[in-house]
Amino acid sequence: MQAELSRLKACAEMVRAMGRRGESAYGNVDGGSVHDLPAQAICGRSGACGTTFSGCIDLVRGTIRIDCADDPAFWLEIDLAAVPHFAAAPGGPEARTAGDDFRACAGDGEA
Repeated sequence: MQAELSRLKACAEMVRAMGRRGESAYGNVDGGSVHDLPAQAICGRSGACGTTFSGCIDLVRGTIRIDCADDPAFWLEIDLAAVPHFAAAPGGPEARTAGDDFRACAGDGEA
């Protein structure tokens, strides 16, 4: 048990150091469609020891993924299309649907 805690603490420190250097713990971060959320940007707690989080924003999928380096069982994924503010914003699914409806009506001479 103590060895596992030591391993998790070392992992957490590695994730924090990567964030300080501008590196990402995620292999899919490309700075274009997927952006890093370094440990320094996320505050929270998971269980008794989980305090180091890292994440990424995927602009194509419209998701935010957050993982805990101290507690590998913890992960959180937020679907921005399901958040009303983002869904209705330009480029969101509700805004696209409204635009499609508008164009369809305009094409029929109803607009």
